[in-house]
Amino acid sequence: VERDPKLRKLHVQHQKLEREIASVSQYAVFSPAAKLRTQELKKEKLRGRDELMSLMRKYDGEKIPSQ
Repeated sequence: VERDPKLRKLHVQHQKLEREIASVSQYAVFSPAAKLRTQELKKEKLRGRDELMSLMRKYDGEKIPSQ
């Protein structure tokens, strides 16, 4: 994660979204707007996770096999 700026950015964004989801979801029971925002954040987090996993698979494929 530390070596690739894009990977690091996605990781930081993922953590930020987790905190925001936790904060907003407290109010989802009381507010339809908060419920909608929570759903939007979860979708954004999922898209970011998919991109993060794609990059990680790419790096795994680039590993040099040990002999």
